[in-house]
Amino acid sequence: APLFGKDTAANLLVCAGWQPHRSVLAPPAAPTPNPVLVIGTVHDPATPYVGAVALTRAMGNAMLLTWEGTNHTALTFSSCIANHAARYLIELSLPQERTRCPQA
Repeated sequence: APLFGKDTAANLLVCAGWQPHRSVLAPPAAPTPNPVLVIGTVHDPATPYVGAVALTRAMGNAMLLTWEGTNHTALTFSSCIANHAARYLIELSLPQERTRCPQA
């Protein structure tokens, strides 16, 4: 990531000689009767938005809620996102398809 990559790169050198046992993970899925709510931030400096889009598609039974913000994670920075997330967690109520919350 452009904002954190340079500072974090040196920390990765300690892992250069590490050879862990590797196993292939199953693709993500949402085998639940209720759709999973995925929240993505369009301008997140650490977690690309395309990852949220890809996760939503890969899970199959999921819906993407988008925040037009610039912070890493949206829940504590956007009352719009927080309100949708609370309704989902309390009532299992999803926002409308393609809901986008503004930066402010």
